[in-house]
Amino acid sequence: MIRLAVRVRRDQAELVLAELLELAPSGVEEVEIGADLVEYAVYGAPGELPPLHFGVILGDFLHNLRGVLDHIIWQPVVLNGNEPTRGNAFPICDTCGDFDKAVDRNLVGLTDDQKALVAEYQPYRLGDDAPFHVLAVLRDLSNTDKHRFVHPTDTVLHDSREPILVFGRVGITTEALWGLERYVTYTVYERFAKLFPLPQHARRDESVAAT
Repeated sequence: MIRLAVRVRRDQAELVLAELLELAPSGVEEVEIGADLVEYAVYGAPGELPPLHFGVILGDFLHNLRGVLDHIIWQPVVLNGNEPTRGNAFPICDTCGDFDKAVDRNLVGLTDDQKALVAEYQPYRLGDDAPFHVLAVLRDLSNTDKHRFVHPTDTVLHDSREPILVFGRVGITTEALWGLERYVTYTVYERFAKLFPLPQHARRDESVAAT
């Protein structure tokens, strides 16, 4: 028998339990970890639950996407003639107050216009729905992966018997993960890439194409 478990803060327990019961209607084990933590677990025979190494693959995927965002901050700092520090990173904030603090910590070396551009992609702009912003989901999954294993879980979609993989406390599917990748690559990165000058060989290629 395989046991897959997730630990959550008590203030999020009801939400997570409701999601898990949809995935495992036969029941979920609940374990009191402490005053602030609850652990939920599901069980399955070998073959019924997905291989645990899918969580490792997901961790690599999340690390790479998070790295793209941090490079977006690093490069403008260099182009502005400043020396990047370990504090330079792409902040992902659910409140305006948290972002204001992150500006002084993570965006040192950027111009005001560049900081404003980073602000455009902050989850806090969604108000109460900030935790469901694409980048907020990336942040939460990435933070989980840094300290714990992101468990995959088998489920079925509506009346289909085709199994799909679900990860994390919000039940993010593999399809949603690809959407996350597209958002980071083709929305956020493409917007910031316009700040970076093309390398010499790329400028030559453009001039040839124009002729």
